[in-house]
Amino acid sequence: MTTEQPETIVYIDGFNFYYGALKGTKCKWLDIEALCRLMLPKDRLVKIRYFTARVRPRPDNPHQAVRQQAYLRALKTLPLVEIHYGHFLTQRVRMPLANPKPGQSTIVEVLRTEEKGSDVNLASYSNLGCVPRSL
Repeated sequence: MTTEQPETIVYIDGFNFYYGALKGTKCKWLDIEALCRLMLPKDRLVKIRYFTARVRPRPDNPHQAVRQQAYLRALKTLPLVEIHYGHFLTQRVRMPLANPKPGQSTIVEVLRTEEKGSDVNLASYSNLGCVPRSL
């Protein structure tokens, strides 16, 4: 009796993956295809869908976009990886200051950047008749 390998498509939310598993480690150049093969040894991987948005340089991290673009170029060399892009939305918002000094305003204006589209893209692709399972 032979057991057929299940065909598997992996969906990765790039920002959640980075901030939840990679940030602060030396594994920033992780080969996600190799990781998926290690975690799913009995499956036949048919595709890895990687969802992200292109970051922009910021004064506090001017090389962030360059590093991300290098990683995305590396991911594009992996045969099973398909990258799907959302975008960022930056807005000026007024927010309360956590620890205002006496006499200082309690409300400040900040730039809030949010990723948009990646979650919707991920949900749209994953609802196409696939059976989800967690690792």
